[in-house]
Amino acid sequence: MTWTSLINHLLHLFSLPVCLGLGFVLFEGGKRVFRGRQNTTPPLPLYALSLLLLGLVAQLALLFAMQKDGTVLGYAWICLVMGLGHFCLTRAWRVGRA
Repeated sequence: MTWTSLINHLLHLFSLPVCLGLGFVLFEGGKRVFRGRQNTTPPLPLYALSLLLLGLVAQLALLFAMQKDGTVLGYAWICLVMGLGHFCLTRAWRVGRA
């Protein structure tokens, strides 16, 4: 595999966690602009880094467990893990918001 093919493969492999994390960060940032930062939420850079790492670890665990990527089950798994990460990081059960 050439280095350009390797870079292309890695970009496609990690594009879902990165884009999903970016969506969560933009969503949380938009809420903070209009409602203000809640006392229970972490700072936005720490929140973004935590979600990104959670998505990348979930993607690597999925790749290790199933030995392939690009399955619908895998995409659902990453969405579920990152959604639960967002729920836990923002402590939505405490302030009644998700």
